[in-house]
Amino acid sequence: MCEQRLFNYRNLFENAQVGLAIVDHDGKWIEVNTQLCAITGYSRDELLSLNPRTLTHPEDREVDELFLHGLQSGVDGREVQKRCVHKRGHTIWLKISATPIYDSAEQVEFFLFTVNDISGLALTQETLHSALKATKTGIWEWDIQNNAVSWSDESVKLWGMNEGEFSNQLEQVRSSIHPDDVVRWENDVENCLQTGASHNTEFRLIHPDKSIHWIHAKGEVEHDSQGTPISMRGTVTDVTERVETKQRLAKIERHLRLAQQIAHVGSWVFNVQNDELYWSDEIYRIFGITPDTFDTNMTAFMNTVHPEDRDYVENEYQASVAGSRDYNIEHRIIKKDTGEVRWVQERCTHERDEKGEVIRSDGVVQDITDKKLAEMEIQRLAMTDHLTGLANRRHFFRVFSQLLKLANREKMALSLMLLDLDGFKAVNDEYGHPIGDALLKAVSSRLKNCLRETDLLARLGGDEFAALLVNPEMAEGTQRTAERLVRSFTSRFELEGGTNVRVGISVGIASYPDQALTEEDLIKKADAALYKAKKSGGNTYQLAEYNPESITQRESSEAD
Repeated sequence: MCEQRLFNYRNLFENAQVGLAIVDHDGKWIEVNTQLCAITGYSRDELLSLNPRTLTHPEDREVDELFLHGLQSGVDGREVQKRCVHKRGHTIWLKISATPIYDSAEQVEFFLFTVNDISGLALTQETLHSALKATKTGIWEWDIQNNAVSWSDESVKLWGMNEGEFSNQLEQVRSSIHPDDVVRWENDVENCLQTGASHNTEFRLIHPDKSIHWIHAKGEVEHDSQGTPISMRGTVTDVTERVETKQRLAKIERHLRLAQQIAHVGSWVFNVQNDELYWSDEIYRIFGITPDTFDTNMTAFMNTVHPEDRDYVENEYQASVAGSRDYNIEHRIIKKDTGEVRWVQERCTHERDEKGEVIRSDGVVQDITDKKLAEMEIQRLAMTDHLTGLANRRHFFRVFSQLLKLANREKMALSLMLLDLDGFKAVNDEYGHPIGDALLKAVSSRLKNCLRETDLLARLGGDEFAALLVNPEMAEGTQRTAERLVRSFTSRFELEGGTNVRVGISVGIASYPDQALTEEDLIKKADAALYKAKKSGGNTYQLAEYNPESITQRESSEAD
């Protein structure tokens, strides 16, 4: 916006018979015109290399500071008269007027300073007209006692009229204002007359062709010696483009907020240089936080992350900053308002400076709790026997393979138990499948009570079960567990509906490394032991035969 306006008005800027300067928020010159160089005696390069305040007369520097402070505080349209020191060393009086120039986001992008040498030169009418035209600004004066209004040519144009069509009556001004804005405009004018405050308001203007334009009006009241208002003078500026841009942005922002709310997606911006973090409204809702209770920095954000996930989140973000991988992670948070644990997915991109250092991160957060819980449930169902809730056959043998590798690497013992119910078919045939299913559930519960939490129990199918015992205190520990399992089946099972049944259990056991070293051999030997237990009458356990070759093979493998 700044470069575009400088381009559009370059000729006006350079050829103006008044000193003009484009000034940033800190009061530093961005550009100066030839006339300002003539007024101060400095060349363009010299002026741009100087701090403007160094030109101010020492006795007026406080005035200069107050003027700049007013601009930085948003009090625009300010003027100041001060003394400056010409390059040749003599003092000149300057009158400086500041006009804010807004960008499309209604933020002040820079200021246009109009500089007049009031030591002896006056601003020409032609130059004034050009400057006002360039900024779409008109001048007006209201003679309060005679209720007469005078307008500059540019003001008449802002009202959509030609010269001679506009009367000098205030009523014509009022009749052109949009009906919904008249009361606000009248209240502002009345407040100025009563309190002496500055006139500063925006309203819609209806042109004769029915088109609507936004006007920003400013003015000051002049009083006589008795304090009675006698006139009001000010400016009117066409701000339609700015207002419409603001409205479009507001509409887009509303749609964005709605979209974020529907999708449970929030956006964030992290300024790395000052540790400032911006959150959209939806992120506050996702995290259960109100903006007034949240310190907008990275530490405050990390405090919302589940303690077990904080190192992971920090490491992944730093890895993305280093460029080793993208920042696209899933982690848990704890909602501030309810204490509920939720899952979120975070993604971001980085903005880097010319040295490649990250100066800003822009990202999104989405609440994926429902999706995550569904995935976890699907995973649980894939690993679980639907009837008993125990591990299913597929999950059991996958863990078996992993544990066997771990046992070999860490020199651990591992026992495989294959279990088969004695008399289950008779119960199922006599009472039916519902009772049979209830019995399997009760059996599963009894088996779990006989095992440690570190042991894995699974239903392989029908009335067949299996258990893995990790480091079962050698063979004696495995046998004690087997005895406990068999002994637990001496009690009858009390099932729903008053059904009372008894079944036994046969157990076949093979241990690593005493009986076998491979998964296949352990299953084969445990199955043979189970068959032997059932052939002996059931409701007992059998150990696979000790195999000294397994120990020899393992010791040989370790030596290699």
